[in-house]
Amino acid sequence: MNFETQLNDFYSHQAALEASVNKGEKQFVYIDPDGTFDDWIVVVIVSKTGVVYGTQCGGTANEQRYLEGFLIPCGSLPFNIDDGRITSDILTSPFHDSRGCLWNRWDETVSETVLAEIIKNVQQVTLWHHTNVHNCTRDCLEVDLDRVYEIREAWIPVKTKFGRGVLLWNNCD
Repeated sequence: MNFETQLNDFYSHQAALEASVNKGEKQFVYIDPDGTFDDWIVVVIVSKTGVVYGTQCGGTANEQRYLEGFLIPCGSLPFNIDDGRITSDILTSPFHDSRGCLWNRWDETVSETVLAEIIKNVQQVTLWHHTNVHNCTRDCLEVDLDRVYEIREAWIPVKTKFGRGVLLWNNCD
């Protein structure tokens, strides 16, 4: 399947999720609805839960995207000692240069150089995997290269121990 067909299928699925929420068929949670959260990093695992998460991504394109599944908070990214919080800068950096955000169209794709940086940075994100309430392990995320057409700032398709998911963080805009 070519890139354009994959992207069209993806956006058709996005429209279907939005329609099911608007009809009241699924519950809806918008992550950071007013944009006031400090840096946050989560993974939503694709699953038929009846709960759809919404988020803004795509840099200054301000694209709204949706995903049905369950949400897991992430850790292990750089911790800012002065602020006492994690920072998502390492995830945002491939989409920015010294002038600011480079991402402002819905139909953009990442170059091989940017993709390599994204892969390296995403591997630094830890996802806790609990086998029971007393036993857990940390696993690093892996970019899902079969879904590279979905990549936008603040939306990276990933593979996890739980299955397919999407790494989300606060969009720059």
